[in-house]
Amino acid sequence: SEEDIHNCLMKSGIDLGEDWSDQLLLMRSRLGVSIGRALVAMPAHVPHVKQAFPSGVTYRPMDRSDIEAFVEQCERFVHLSDDLRRLAQPENFLRVITITEVPSNYGRKDIAHIIKERCGVVVEPRDVVFRFKRWGRQSDTCYVLCPTPDAAAHCIAQIQELAV
Repeated sequence: SEEDIHNCLMKSGIDLGEDWSDQLLLMRSRLGVSIGRALVAMPAHVPHVKQAFPSGVTYRPMDRSDIEAFVEQCERFVHLSDDLRRLAQPENFLRVITITEVPSNYGRKDIAHIIKERCGVVVEPRDVVFRFKRWGRQSDTCYVLCPTPDAAAHCIAQIQELAV
């Protein structure tokens, strides 16, 4: 929980101040249960904090891009069930394509941009749905809802020739 993380940080001598809860983000399921990934926003590199946490906890500094990706993954993870239901609607059957071996640092906007640039098909970022591995880590597979079945067929033909 946020309290547990805050307490471990305090044991390490890290005081996030009065608004400490605004500096913590836990990845949660749509039921509100923490799945074990957290982000602590602070400007300093403090690898010694790992010692105050239970064994098995990993620490890594993150740049702006990493932080944005984590926040996006948290949002996508919460909405994953709804997104998959939307993709599974019968009218979308021939419009969904699967893309595999997507680099782990790619997000929805990156996939939508590549499809627009390489295939000439405009896809809304919300129509790109990534699978997730255990513990909420983004998988290397995503599903894309194309605007039409013909656009989906065109994208498949183009992406088969694309090195990412």
